[in-house]
Amino acid sequence: MYQKLILELLEKHFGAPKCSAIIGFDGEAGNAKYYYSFDGEKTIGAICKLLNRKELRKEADKIPPLMQSVPEAGEGEKPICVVCNTTDNDGWLLKFYYFAGVRYVQDEEGVFKATLQTDNFPFASLTSGDPEFFGFWKKYRSRRRNRNGERDGFSYWTNKALKTNEGFRGFSVDLFYAVAEAERQYILKDVARAIESCGCFLPPVSYQKLLEFHTPAALVNSFRSPQIDLNVDFNKVDLNVGYVMVTLAPSIERMDWKLIAKLDAKTISGALSLNTFYDGFTAENFVPRYYAKKLEGTTPEYEIKMYADDYVSMCSETHELLRLSYSLQALINAHDEMAARTRMRINEKEFEKPLVKTPSKFDALEASIRQTGTTELERITTTKRLFDESEYQHNCVFSRRDAVRKDSASIYHWAHEGESYTIQFGAKKKGTFYVREIKARFNRRISVEHLGALAELIDGFCAIDADLARDELPQVPIGPLPHEFPAFALLDLDDEELPF
Repeated sequence: MYQKLILELLEKHFGAPKCSAIIGFDGEAGNAKYYYSFDGEKTIGAICKLLNRKELRKEADKIPPLMQSVPEAGEGEKPICVVCNTTDNDGWLLKFYYFAGVRYVQDEEGVFKATLQTDNFPFASLTSGDPEFFGFWKKYRSRRRNRNGERDGFSYWTNKALKTNEGFRGFSVDLFYAVAEAERQYILKDVARAIESCGCFLPPVSYQKLLEFHTPAALVNSFRSPQIDLNVDFNKVDLNVGYVMVTLAPSIERMDWKLIAKLDAKTISGALSLNTFYDGFTAENFVPRYYAKKLEGTTPEYEIKMYADDYVSMCSETHELLRLSYSLQALINAHDEMAARTRMRINEKEFEKPLVKTPSKFDALEASIRQTGTTELERITTTKRLFDESEYQHNCVFSRRDAVRKDSASIYHWAHEGESYTIQFGAKKKGTFYVREIKARFNRRISVEHLGALAELIDGFCAIDADLARDELPQVPIGPLPHEFPAFALLDLDDEELPF
């Protein structure tokens, strides 16, 4: 089904088909076709010629196979390879892989050839035999919905591939448009437009259910509560935008619905994370990133995220409606008001609950701090002491009590040169610790001098979070070392000559 169309779209988005994963191979084509294209193909050919020089061929048995890895990069930046298998009855199977690198190995005659290496598993698979539009729809369980069983809609893997890979996204959009026209199922064109504008498809609806709707408004209204009236024509916004509007509104103060009605595909796309695809769309995973997107450039991103995450967490815990705004000060005000109301609700029973696990992974951090001989850092170990810290510092650190109880955070009070700070430490998998957040009283930012003093104090057993250090201590080197290709030293090639 649609085999000719599939082959045309593959060539349009991924280049002409190749017969083999061996780069530059001109032999007989097998059943599988390979589609890949990247800037380094010519250079790889040049490296093969160098390896096959006469002076090297004489020593060929002494040269082991060489593996050149693709440098660390975001998934959307990696080149990809599509393996296409076809059948005589118009069937097809596509597997989409990320490049892992190139392997230079000798054939039986001692000639070096370059073979494309991919990841072990495809990041997406599509087949003509899947009735759920070739495999775009998959039922899956999310972390939030285990009790309610499987959830309909695009799977996490499908949306992740659409969001992170331009080639797969372009191929998918063209496929939806073409099939919509051929089958006269025009709601599929609306799906294509949603993917095109946001890089994903959010509504949790099965493929068969989707085909029952003939307009975007009919689909969006199937998710809308009767009490929600945003005065929006859902036929004039794409499916993702409409779905986000009606799903978000019940969690937002009515006075801010006018801001929901102004949401567009660009804002929504920028505020989506991979967690959204895994858990499903919720106000809790959208609002913090919405603020980060809207307030981008006005203040350090980690600070926006700190206020927004705390605010959303407190509202969720107390079942209060959220406020939306375009202003950082409005967010801070909403955050501080919610923190004050939360503190007022605390009773003696809450103080009786244990705070720190026994034993705790942060016991090693405490031991290292004590070995420095400092008396400035105090570990907060009881719920009452955490509440008092929140009251004295005028911050919302008390909302972190669940994180402390789960042993994913440790809170300290730091008194230094007449100033007092609340510090949240985090732990990495390898048993190392880092400062995730630090604030003076009234949520003031720490001075560069004092952050430097803290870094010196904990040097050797703890680090400053990269986002925090990037804004406060620009002189601290951050990021991985440049990628190296040690196996190619024997070829005497400059980095600029390498294909990746």
